[in-house]
Amino acid sequence: MDTSLANGEVAAAAEIAREAFGLDLGGPGEPRSARVQALPGDQDRNFRVEDARGEVYLLRLFVSGTPRATISFLRDLTDHACAARPELAARLQRFVGEGERIQSVRWDGRDVDACLLTFLPGQLLSRVHPHSPELIEDFGRVLGQLATALADFQGRPVEFAPQGDVRGPSWTLLDAPEEILPRLHFIENKARRGLVEAVLDRHVDTVEAAVERLRCAVVHQDANENNLLVEATTAGSRVTGLIDFGDACYTALVAEPAIAAAYVAFDKKDPLTAMARLVAGFHAEFPLTDEEFDCVFDLARLRLAMSVAVSSERAAGDDVDPYHLVSAAPAWRVLEQLERVHPRYATAVFREAAGLAPLGDATERFRTWAELHRADFAPVLGTALEEAPRVDLSIDSPLLLADPTDAGLDVSMAEWGGRVEAIRRASGAAAAAGYHDETRLLYDTEAFSENREDGPEPRTIHLGVDLFGPAGTRVFAPLEGTVLSVQRNDFALDYGPTVILEHEPEDGPAFATLYGHLDGEVLKRLQPGARVFPGDLIGEFGGEHENGGWPPHLHFQVYLDRFEEAGNLPGVASPRRRRVWTAISPDPAPLLGLDSCAAEEPRTEDVLSERRARFCTSMSISYDRPVQMVKGRGTTLFDAEGHAFLDAVNNVPHVGHCHPHVVAVGARQMALLNTNTRYLNETLLRYADKLRAKLPPHLEVIYFVCSGSEANEVALRLATAATDGATETLVQEHGYHGHTGATVARSHYKFAGSGGFAPPGDVHVIPIADPFRGVHRGADSGPKYVAEVEAILERLAAEGRRPRAILAEAIIGCGGQVVPPAGYLAGAFDAVRAAGGVAIADEVQVGFGRVGSHFWAFEEQGARPDIVTMGKPMGNGHPIAAVATTREIAERFAGGMEFFATFGGNNVSVAIGEAVLDVIEAEGLQENAERVGARFFARMEPMAERYPWIGDVRGRGLYLGVDLVKDQETREPDGAAARYVAGRMRDKGILISTDGPHHNVLKIKPPIVFSVAEMDRLVEALGDVLGETAVQRTA
Repeated sequence: MDTSLANGEVAAAAEIAREAFGLDLGGPGEPRSARVQALPGDQDRNFRVEDARGEVYLLRLFVSGTPRATISFLRDLTDHACAARPELAARLQRFVGEGERIQSVRWDGRDVDACLLTFLPGQLLSRVHPHSPELIEDFGRVLGQLATALADFQGRPVEFAPQGDVRGPSWTLLDAPEEILPRLHFIENKARRGLVEAVLDRHVDTVEAAVERLRCAVVHQDANENNLLVEATTAGSRVTGLIDFGDACYTALVAEPAIAAAYVAFDKKDPLTAMARLVAGFHAEFPLTDEEFDCVFDLARLRLAMSVAVSSERAAGDDVDPYHLVSAAPAWRVLEQLERVHPRYATAVFREAAGLAPLGDATERFRTWAELHRADFAPVLGTALEEAPRVDLSIDSPLLLADPTDAGLDVSMAEWGGRVEAIRRASGAAAAAGYHDETRLLYDTEAFSENREDGPEPRTIHLGVDLFGPAGTRVFAPLEGTVLSVQRNDFALDYGPTVILEHEPEDGPAFATLYGHLDGEVLKRLQPGARVFPGDLIGEFGGEHENGGWPPHLHFQVYLDRFEEAGNLPGVASPRRRRVWTAISPDPAPLLGLDSCAAEEPRTEDVLSERRARFCTSMSISYDRPVQMVKGRGTTLFDAEGHAFLDAVNNVPHVGHCHPHVVAVGARQMALLNTNTRYLNETLLRYADKLRAKLPPHLEVIYFVCSGSEANEVALRLATAATDGATETLVQEHGYHGHTGATVARSHYKFAGSGGFAPPGDVHVIPIADPFRGVHRGADSGPKYVAEVEAILERLAAEGRRPRAILAEAIIGCGGQVVPPAGYLAGAFDAVRAAGGVAIADEVQVGFGRVGSHFWAFEEQGARPDIVTMGKPMGNGHPIAAVATTREIAERFAGGMEFFATFGGNNVSVAIGEAVLDVIEAEGLQENAERVGARFFARMEPMAERYPWIGDVRGRGLYLGVDLVKDQETREPDGAAARYVAGRMRDKGILISTDGPHHNVLKIKPPIVFSVAEMDRLVEALGDVLGETAVQRTA
């Protein structure tokens, strides 16, 4: 057939689809080209075609002149792969039809071959962000599955054989140097040209030396970000298709994961981790050999080098196609990033990600050798260390905590150093020994952090063993070696004067030892290249003025591979590299004459499984990947590996986690007296007066209890007494007031939710006064919601029943941080009061200055309660709560049984409560809540305009919510998106949560010490996550 391009390529493609492949593209009244869409491509023409039945295909025209033999090769390849691994049938483009399935057509005046392929759903990987670890691993798995499927394609088994194939492309990755060298002169930047030359040199030294030991097979050879289709949703990301087998050939099969690893590294802050996840996925499906692992990194860099060389040549031409240059900039960036990564280190990371020993058997061989020769090593400090006491410097070590009664939390380095020295002196030992593989928070400068995709990660894992003793303590060589380097490393918290020795024992593995924090004289005493023998003096412990600022000690560390580095080697690692670095630097205890110095690793997974075994499944836990928190300071929580999380969700530590004044007051009182309210207590009086001063004058009487649930129970009892035994109670839809029997029965959020029950007949639910998605909408809907309350009261009156109370949160938390419209709360309270009931304001969540403009949220709405309950933030984490009411109601209540709560109002609780009030006042935290909350709304306003899936931004002060929707018009809630966003914020080190009946509201309620800078960080991260592909596709 002859197709003219006079009416455009799309029309011509439609004609080919109809004539050559028999597709029905609709009736005569419908333009056939309406069902055809041009797609981007490198050399050939691709079109998406939808037939009249809604079936979708890909029409490919081989305008580049691809030989028919090659096209047949690709057809047979996909047929074979899908037959061998049926799960690939949905992920590979298969030729449609019977027989040869290749047609010759006329295109732009010449004959070209064409085929019809299955159309795969999804987006190009290059258009999806972020690339989750799970998605990258799935990419690797698909390639591994393909490798197994093609293992015997066309009778060519996986084997050691010469690479290359006439039916494939004109090059293979192993031929890349021949493609790069003639193009080097096109790279004008000298530094960049040198970078490519270094990659070529490395290829000669490693890959070419191992080529005879590399298995060969048919591979795709171009699994890049524009040849992979993916689906990214809030439920997860997965590969939906691998396309364009135009570069498939018979070559070293390790080229497959290497090429893909090169491309997944694009635009990554931490390219090595992305590459490792891909290699791990491939290895899980098609295990790599040791030789192949050794070549992956170098081959990946070779592919990048070829990409930039070809792009440089094309950029120098007269007719530049932007498509051909699309990967140049990211390829250069990755090459420059990977230049700083030693290939052997990359291999160790890849092996660890794949579940293998990072250094093969080297670590175990060293351990065996060191134990065998334990008795042969000279004492490092000149005397045996068997009696050395152990000192714990981990995150939650008591050794690092200040005396809480002194209004301090963490001691200074000098103070904990003094404590360690006291322990050593008391033992009589020459030194006190620290732990290997211990998680520490001592390294708090930027030098001790690494990039990762969602923000910096601290290096917290200590890799050596510290021996603490007086400055001037002499250090000796434990075994024979050669001085590699003697260097002063003098930035803050570095080693100070440092010696590194190399050892090559005749019957064991070669390794290096590092001696850090020495005195300055060592710089004169030793020279590189000098031989050192067991017992030879190396140096002395340096004082803090010269050893990096540390208490006097020796940092002793073993390196089984120093990666050609000298002078300064890593002494701490990031948690994600823990297993890699503890393999490189194993426990050196045998060389020191010590029993194992290994610290206990964090047990997060074990703790999770044991928790599930011990407690009921209804006890919820936050996040899909739960966090084991071990320490809190201000607005920051630290997990067991030392990761810091900005806490934007815990409103209980109201004035910040472990506020020093609150801790000190509580500790002092706990050490003095803790009893009950049957004894006189002036602190109880003083605190009650301070609390009353924050309340409206008519609320004179205070009852102290232990929790918000208990406070609401007492409030209901007060209301019963005030109304002569009435029980009819009005509650809000989605309201929550506690977990006791009475409060659950009056918490719509609980009794109407999962596992709920029909409420008692005296409970009456008011529609939630939600101006965004309630039964009445808009800022002026307050009177309509008051009318809903009045309607219930009228019904009760008609039935001869008197109301006991309305129990209401001023801002409905479990309803989704819902701020009622103006006039609602005051009108509802007045209506109930007029009908003979009382008004109870539940301030358990929102009281104590959180709303910013007022101390209590009911004040912000102009409401007058008869009873106020308070709890959560009252003790900053200590269990204390209270009820405030009028003298009249209190007198009615006093006519009955005695009121006594064993722990309510105890000495410690009221001291802590008073301290919290004092901090709120002294630090201006109510004003801070208003200021920082205003910042949130100012920053969120343009974001809400940019992202239509933000339905509403609401709240007051630092009690905030972001309502996510699938559709702006219908306001259909998107709980899946909210769950995804909260999880991704956790990945970024920021804790928020979800709330609302549909779990679609992002809940933000941090400690009210939250700063403007912290709010800026939160909003910026939130904007990034809300712009991610998974959320966009949800909306």
